[in-house]
Amino acid sequence: MPRIAIVGNAPLRIDHTTRIDTADKVVRFNNTAGLNGPAGRRTDQLWLVNRGGQAAEWLADPAFWRRPIFATLREVVLPLPADAGGSAQTSGDPGARDHSRAIGQRLAGLDIAVRQMPTDLVRRARRVLCGLGSHRSLVAPSTGFLAMLHFADSDMLLDLYGFGFDGWDGHDWAQERAWAHGMVRAGRAVLNPP
Repeated sequence: MPRIAIVGNAPLRIDHTTRIDTADKVVRFNNTAGLNGPAGRRTDQLWLVNRGGQAAEWLADPAFWRRPIFATLREVVLPLPADAGGSAQTSGDPGARDHSRAIGQRLAGLDIAVRQMPTDLVRRARRVLCGLGSHRSLVAPSTGFLAMLHFADSDMLLDLYGFGFDGWDGHDWAQERAWAHGMVRAGRAVLNPP
């Protein structure tokens, strides 16, 4: 079965470079913790959150766009749908401003293709998390969870690294962890130790 390495941002204490870099596809997201260290060197696709404060910070920081990953990267995925003039409700945070256009302009100058995920991915993620017991009225799925869910229907084994299932309190980490463990039990994923 082809293997996709999805690399999270939790610190790795074990060097997984060889295993990650030899996967059929390597996906990272946001701040790419451990890149060029224990989390390998290769990146085929980078998922960047495109709403809210994190995206605004990246856009305001010229050094972010000069990071080594952007020198070889060919594709960025924006996991949240672009705001079509409506509210920012698709992100799960009513105050989350859409930065898709600005990120796209920044990446066009670096000759990096940008792909925007459809609204259905976020809706599907919310349904999955609520089905697992999330009691939040507006579940904001993490970027990593959106990437995992997107590839879950592929013919690839999800080879997960650097997932600690903690961080910003707007995500339902317990339910995201439960989903990942269900994928492991089904033989569709491997959750590697940090």
